[in-house]
Amino acid sequence: MNNYVFLSNGQFIEAEKKRRFISAQARVTVPLFMMFGISTGCSVLLFIASALFPDMMTNTVGIEITEAAMYLAYLSIPVFTFGLISGKRITSYFTVRRGGRHKVAMFFTGLGIIYFGQYVAVIVSDLLSGAGVDTSSGAYTERDIGLMIFRFVYISVFPAILEELLTRGIVLGELLPYGKGFAVVVSGAVFAFMHMNLVQFPFTFLAGVAMAYAALYCGSLRVSMLLHFTNNFLSVLFMYLPTFISDEWSIFIEATVSAAIFICGIAGAIYLMVNKDKDDIERKARCVNVCETDKVDMRTSPLKNVSPLLYVFAVLSVIMAIIEAVLSSL
Repeated sequence: MNNYVFLSNGQFIEAEKKRRFISAQARVTVPLFMMFGISTGCSVLLFIASALFPDMMTNTVGIEITEAAMYLAYLSIPVFTFGLISGKRITSYFTVRRGGRHKVAMFFTGLGIIYFGQYVAVIVSDLLSGAGVDTSSGAYTERDIGLMIFRFVYISVFPAILEELLTRGIVLGELLPYGKGFAVVVSGAVFAFMHMNLVQFPFTFLAGVAMAYAALYCGSLRVSMLLHFTNNFLSVLFMYLPTFISDEWSIFIEATVSAAIFICGIAGAIYLMVNKDKDDIERKARCVNVCETDKVDMRTSPLKNVSPLLYVFAVLSVIMAIIEAVLSSL
């Protein structure tokens, strides 16, 4: 008795699509695990260096420069190594030039969603604080102009480029041919997990989804990069405000800016709904137009269609977030 299973042409095509779908998910985990490995290695080296040279940990500038160098290493190396291995440039998925139509409205809509996610994170933080968990982030107190500029560059510019190339360039770009919804959600989830902060997870997930959709809608990474930069820039700015002005004025300015962002976000969303154009191919990512036939139906058993490597990445992120939270509380 033979054990061969004969598939119809349709069944064979579906099986082949699923195989390529799982393979694409596995590919995007390559730079993610590289990031984990390099980050862990850098942390171990920093721990050894701080044990050998304890005075190093009292130098604020030295610590921040070291953290920035580590950040550049564990994000830039995986991104550019993936390009060398796969032979693909980020521009094979998205351009970094001017986005498609309605990009201004999409920017303000995305920024409104990101700020909504921040308020969700505040609620989660307050609940955890009520349970006795320290979730305070503090504020910057140094008035060193050089350090201030360095922080704005390190926290605003570097992530806006490198994290977008990884999550919206590689992850979103590789998964888009198999379904837009899945690609956007996974890109957002990867963005949230890679930050390894459980308190901030609701915020980073919503922000990741918003930036992924913005990149997809406009067909350009420029819009998602600008969203990322604006959010981080304002975050650093609001952390510096209490150092230069009274708490009352800093709270007033932050509330005013947040209200303005919400209003512009609502206006942008209304504009996009009124001017919705399904036939506007110009604003779609290139690979979606070419590979639409590769789309995998996720309505049946969606969790079974996710690569085990993505589950491993999520579990490792949670474990590392817990370890980091425990060590920071000691």
